[in-house]
Amino acid sequence: MSGDVGGNLERAVRDCEALAKISPENPEYMAELGSQKYAQIGGYYASTGELTTEARASAASLGIKAADEAKAIAATPTGDFMLVYPL
Repeated sequence: MSGDVGGNLERAVRDCEALAKISPENPEYMAELGSQKYAQIGGYYASTGELTTEARASAASLGIKAADEAKAIAATPTGDFMLVYPL
């Protein structure tokens, strides 16, 4: 292995730049989005935030039991809500 790491790196960069110059434009390229504006929302509910671990477990248990009775699978991908998938 060569001890001239800097020279090898510079050559690799030049080679990549040369390839980029002769490569066609990507037809799927999308420019970066500009600045975005987001609506203000009230996404925090104290009643949910103050639930105990036991209350959360009880609510999850109800959903899981209902899914079992419907022969479905209950899942919480984000922990915020429960999805039920039929088997």
